[in-house]
Amino acid sequence: MYKFETNSMKYVLLEMENGEQLSNLINHSKSHGGGGGGGKRGKFSILNSLGGHFGYFNDSIVYDHEKIIPTTTVMENYDYYYSNVNNNDDNSKTNSIRKLLKEYKTLDLDNQIRLLHDSYKLNDLGYRLRYMMWKQIQNLVNVLLPTHSVYPFGSAVNGLGDVTSDLDLVVLRDDSTSFRWHKNPGVDINSVQNDLSLLTNVMTKTSVGCAKVVFIKQAKVPIIKYKHSFTGVECDVSMHQTEALKMSQILFALSNFDPRIKPLIFFIKIWARELRLTREQPGPTITNFSLILLTIFFLQQKGSSHTEILPPFDLFPLRDTDANDDVMTMENTDEKLECILNNFKCHVTSSSSSSTSSPTSSPSAPNGKSTVELLLLFYKFYSVFNFNSYGCCLNTGQIIRKNNFKNYGMYIKNPFCSIYNVSKNVSLSEVNKFQFYCQIAATLLEESETTISRNSTTRTAVVDESKFLLNFLNYNSYANELMAKKLSNNNNINSNVKFADLKSIF
Repeated sequence: MYKFETNSMKYVLLEMENGEQLSNLINHSKSHGGGGGGGKRGKFSILNSLGGHFGYFNDSIVYDHEKIIPTTTVMENYDYYYSNVNNNDDNSKTNSIRKLLKEYKTLDLDNQIRLLHDSYKLNDLGYRLRYMMWKQIQNLVNVLLPTHSVYPFGSAVNGLGDVTSDLDLVVLRDDSTSFRWHKNPGVDINSVQNDLSLLTNVMTKTSVGCAKVVFIKQAKVPIIKYKHSFTGVECDVSMHQTEALKMSQILFALSNFDPRIKPLIFFIKIWARELRLTREQPGPTITNFSLILLTIFFLQQKGSSHTEILPPFDLFPLRDTDANDDVMTMENTDEKLECILNNFKCHVTSSSSSSTSSPTSSPSAPNGKSTVELLLLFYKFYSVFNFNSYGCCLNTGQIIRKNNFKNYGMYIKNPFCSIYNVSKNVSLSEVNKFQFYCQIAATLLEESETTISRNSTTRTAVVDESKFLLNFLNYNSYANELMAKKLSNNNNINSNVKFADLKSIF
């Protein structure tokens, strides 16, 4: 049992073992002044009012409460993080994060980033609320499209989500659970549109909590968008996006492969959002998905300053295969990914043990670098990346020529189908901004690390480090000012950023 708050409304989320327990709860709450017992919709029920719920909880001591709420159920309150952050309000997110960073200001950078991630990662309540939303759509599909099933994908399930993450659902035919990774056989766009149109109509009329239901029929991928009024979570429902589902499984495996990956990606996403390099609305900016792939590609690199942390996607059977080849299915993907990653870990650990890596390196951290050190390397790597001529290939983990994709500002080869560019929407000006901000971030981080090494041999907090992340999230306006200054002086936007240009910021 959880209590939470969203959109100024207070809710209690209860998970019951069966319908009888739910009926007992509703009837008993009425006897304590609950009033409107609420409309029951299939396996879901909303109690419009629980005015007497305090009396209900107190009286449950003498009532046969185990039939209503098991005694082992835990009550948790997440209203500090979950309820006070509106999905579409960037200011709320920023203020909440800054409030948290002030509490962590005496800690070193690695711990600040780790605790920030721990505080905002998708928690148990968030997963349960999204599970409820998924189950609600699954129940509808069971009736309307009995040969189909609903699967969640995206940030809510790939291990890289936070408490503000949307929910993405895909409707698949039951016979498509054993499919090749990138193929989508026999999809009839008219059939998809008709099925989603039917689902939209029923959701609008009967689904509890589903508000602002919109069917975007003419999109390249037809999609239903809605917001769940009780959870505050936005949701997209599509059909036959098998690639997205498989990518979620890969990202989940990779994000759990090394403990530094989730905090690193989480902070890079915050950084990009603060600088408006990513936006809520579609446009020419970098998407969160592209940003995640850029981070993974960076973590695949080898070289003097890099030791590969993640494997190339070629280790996974992503390409066209013959009928007799091994095919990953919905049921065996997790097992196969785990086996592949374990073999890769053994290879990297063996290689790093014979190299000059730190003696404190662990098998899960083959190069022994901290999250902050990886963050600095990320900014350095992309601040000088030649996006004009080259792109990123996650299949090989290598930089490739753009060739037929020269007209795109950024090229990230689609791991499932080589003729597509994952980042085709990103404009050249947005790429320039991204690289410019990477330069600034690298300069600030490097100066901070240099100051720390001069003042402390144990990496305990010093003034420069303790306030760094707060300053880091505040440099948006100054970075824009520097960019405008460079452009007004007809300077190359990608020319080197010196610390002398930045030290007046803070």
